[in-house]
Amino acid sequence: GYDELVAVHRVTQWGQAAAYLIGAVPFMLWLGRAYAWGIYLTGSPNLREEEQRGLFLGFFVPVAFWVRPYQVVQALNAGIDPLSEPEPPPSPLHAPEGYRGRSSSLEPAPRVALPPVKLWWGLWLLTSALSFCPFIVAELERDPLYAQLALALARSADALAAAVVVSRLTARIVELARRKGVLREAHG
Repeated sequence: GYDELVAVHRVTQWGQAAAYLIGAVPFMLWLGRAYAWGIYLTGSPNLREEEQRGLFLGFFVPVAFWVRPYQVVQALNAGIDPLSEPEPPPSPLHAPEGYRGRSSSLEPAPRVALPPVKLWWGLWLLTSALSFCPFIVAELERDPLYAQLALALARSADALAAAVVVSRLTARIVELARRKGVLREAHG
């Protein structure tokens, strides 16, 4: 009956809170390392300033919760531009036989996809709003399975968008590091 559905809802809420923490902790660890690499590679005063303002407070402070995480990720995205650094020349030891250098007019630099920061943030706001929305709370009391499914789908989309943001920002950091000579490409 109704009491069983309420109990299922409570267990689901605890499960969702645990899933949030399981995802949030690695994301915050990654964000701290990504900022460290961004500052190291660019020396950007903007990235330093964002880091000093606090990378993680916005995830927990009630009013800042709605704005600060987006600002932090968007600042990192704006601060990392691998195409601002020229392509390094290949090592003569690893250049293919007959290689005479790269002609920038004939061979464009590899494209590094931009992360969908606004999509991720929009889904973050949607899932946050749905979690506290009176309509969803009322639906949870009337039809908990339907409301839980809607919330789970929105959270899954948000998690997928966050994974794409992390992947693409990491690729941009790695490409910038490679172009600066911090990372050397393996030649087979």
